[in-house]
Amino acid sequence: MLKKILVLIFNFFIFFNLSFGEGEDSELKDIRVRMIVDTLIPQYDEYKEQKIVKFFDAFGIYPYKENYFLFYTYDFNEKSDRSRKEAKFQLSLMKPLIYNLVGLNEVYAFAYTQKSFWQIYSHSSPFRETNYEPEFLVLIPVDFYNFHGVKLSLNHQSNGQDIPKSRSWNRFIFETFYKFGDIRVNLQIWYRIPESEEDDDNPDILHYLGNGQLEIYIPYKSNLFKFTIRNNLKSSHNRGSFQFDWSIPIGYFKHTYLYFQYFTGYGESLIDYNRHVDKVGIGVMLTR
Repeated sequence: MLKKILVLIFNFFIFFNLSFGEGEDSELKDIRVRMIVDTLIPQYDEYKEQKIVKFFDAFGIYPYKENYFLFYTYDFNEKSDRSRKEAKFQLSLMKPLIYNLVGLNEVYAFAYTQKSFWQIYSHSSPFRETNYEPEFLVLIPVDFYNFHGVKLSLNHQSNGQDIPKSRSWNRFIFETFYKFGDIRVNLQIWYRIPESEEDDDNPDILHYLGNGQLEIYIPYKSNLFKFTIRNNLKSSHNRGSFQFDWSIPIGYFKHTYLYFQYFTGYGESLIDYNRHVDKVGIGVMLTR
């Protein structure tokens, strides 16, 4: 039932393209732009804020999570259903919908993230899996010492495949944002929405992905280092993952970054939520 509701919400936003907040004063607009840039985008160069504001004015859309294309990845753990070598890319955008509804300078938004795994080095180059992640979120700015914001979201993630490869789950996510000098820290805690036994494609997913994750962003000159850690916090059957991202601007190309990614653990994709992946990749990042 929840899947149907999420699909209806997604189609409603796409076809009718709601546009709240027209004619608002410039002060509110400045607040929301600054809040979104400061909170959702962990590091940006001197040109980026102007670029984001122009993009927002034209389409009302922001980059959400990282947008990248890894043209080569290699899994050190051999698996019978795929080649170790493949490409991987992610598209992630956010559409703000309503602003300052209850006077907290909050933003209500719809976001969509898509992560695809492409067996480009195999015969016929099939797409091995795509994970679809629509999300409705409320972002509330906070200015209290190192504490800078709260995000509440309803998140759906699925891979769109038939049984037995079908994977999906729904979550409520609570996220807090912190800043310590130039270092940014995001802490997520989630609650999985229960499903009936006959509809649950992955009943033990929390045993592998846990109930939250920690993201740490560390800028150094033009480099940005990101660490993402998940763990189920169990002494027996301990499972989790660690991801390291490193991006650096490429020469004369503005807003294009050389990107290196290393992932080890469970949950790199939904099909592999309970299989260990140990993978490196290199490519380009468009937003970070």
